Amino acid sequence: VIAPQAMPALASIEDYSEAVHAPLYLFDRDWDVMQEKAHFIYRSKHREIKSALPALPGEHQILNAGTAIAALDQLPQFTIS
Repeated sequence: VIAPQAMPALASIEDYSEAVHAPLYLFDRDWDVMQEKAHFIYRSKHREIKSALPALPGEHQILNAGTAIAALDQLPQFTIS
């Protein structure tokens, strides 16, 4: 699961992933997260989740929450509701 990255870093991650045959689950390709009023929305091809904003301060917490959900999205043994 890859959160937003600067292009040089993303290119390196993609190259290494390909070299070791590791799948990538990329922000803005496979999943995204955004704020909508007093909520955030996580979207992927598997689901859409609308949730209250994280209690921790900082707009970056929305991305952190989205990244955590994206990680769980890739683990079939976990149910997200």
